[in-house]
Amino acid sequence: MGELVGQHALQRQEHRFPVKVLLYAVWIASGLLFWHAGYALCAPVDPESSLSWASGGRILAGFVPVALLAGLTAGAATAVAGRWAVDAGVFAAAVGMSTLSVRGGTVESLLLRRADAGAGSGGLAVSFAGEALAWIAVFVLAGWISGRVARMLGLTGPREASGASAMTTMLDGFLALREGSPLSRGERVTGLTHAAVAGALAAALTIVFCVDLSRRPVSHGQAIFVCSASAWLATYFTFKRFPVRTALYPAAGVAAACVAGHLIAMLSGGKGDLPPNLPSSPFLRALPMQAVAGAVGGALLGFWFAFDPGAFAARRDGEGAAASSDASRKARGRR
Repeated sequence: MGELVGQHALQRQEHRFPVKVLLYAVWIASGLLFWHAGYALCAPVDPESSLSWASGGRILAGFVPVALLAGLTAGAATAVAGRWAVDAGVFAAAVGMSTLSVRGGTVESLLLRRADAGAGSGGLAVSFAGEALAWIAVFVLAGWISGRVARMLGLTGPREASGASAMTTMLDGFLALREGSPLSRGERVTGLTHAAVAGALAAALTIVFCVDLSRRPVSHGQAIFVCSASAWLATYFTFKRFPVRTALYPAAGVAAACVAGHLIAMLSGGKGDLPPNLPSSPFLRALPMQAVAGAVGGALLGFWFAFDPGAFAARRDGEGAAASSDASRKARGRR
């Protein structure tokens, strides 16, 4: 991580100790805010109920207030720490929602309730897929608000004089483009490829991590670790082949993998030899809120560890020089 004017992302360079304290304080405060205020907004009547729409009641009704809290948290974190960590706001929302998700029961309470009603896990997987899409929308909101705050504070460079589109503003929430240079077509293609590869790799790693867990009880810490570690490693290694200069691409890829995983769980069917309190698919071990929040947070961490601004700029300049040289040679050949 680092503080370099004109660079594009949180960097792997040591901050001074006071800055480190500030960053950690912002993220810890986000967790505490969601632990208390977030839970108060959506606390179920039964404290053992899982914080998922499938539990019904206040959890479903509290979605909008929690979404607004995530957006406000992202904006505040960007205002406080965006100078040093341009993705601080989105990461703060991920920390807060991950913290909130551990309050209440795990997915086991939902599985047992469905088993008592004689229903399988297919319906739960469909419900989880829809809920995951909703939590992804919350991170879109968090990124957009972070981008607006970054623009107001001058953390982003001037783009078109006409202003910024909603997509551009969300991009700024993940990456303060201090030089104001838009992404080229080639960078966008590489970014989409990165998102697809990172998502597929994150899904594969989730299955690998859950091989030894398939017959063990579900715990919140275990579920968050699997989601965040899968996204972290997927982003880190995908970056080596498809480098990008914004964490938006890996975050989008691993978040989409959460939805795809739930749909795979719906199609794969259940295992009849498992107890009713154990999920039949590794993609059902995490609640949608913690799956999306853990994945987005893990993607940001993976990007921060992989991104080297100096090497990335040198590679991009080298590619540009090579392309210019090829064009010159072709022009001379035509003469």
